[in-house]
Amino acid sequence: MWEMLEIEPPKELYHRILTQITLAKRRRVRIRLSLLSVTIAGSAVALIPAAQYTVKEFAQSGFYQYLLLAFSDSGTLALYWREYMFTLVESLPLIGVTLVLSGIFVLLGSLKLALKNYELQRNYTIKSV
Repeated sequence: MWEMLEIEPPKELYHRILTQITLAKRRRVRIRLSLLSVTIAGSAVALIPAAQYTVKEFAQSGFYQYLLLAFSDSGTLALYWREYMFTLVESLPLIGVTLVLSGIFVLLGSLKLALKNYELQRNYTIKSV
């Protein structure tokens, strides 16, 4: 009696299921790639004003003059190296440096993920029966 109730699935069902899974994976990778490309473009564009701000802050803080002092008067620097280091750290524009470094970090991280997803997209192919 149970033998009569067994239903035979269509022969191409397995292939259709695998095709739909592959298409869903490819779609997900394409969406991820498009979001990552927007992130890459946004972080690259954001780096320009961040770098301009940082250069302006370096010039206003006097960091360059303190840094050049190490090359011009190394004898005095050897005596007062702790105070010199504190002065250098104090004159460092931390907000600008943080903005630039975080922009670079986001740019490189997004680029790495985009390249990885690009490889995944190339690997997802639909195999015929």
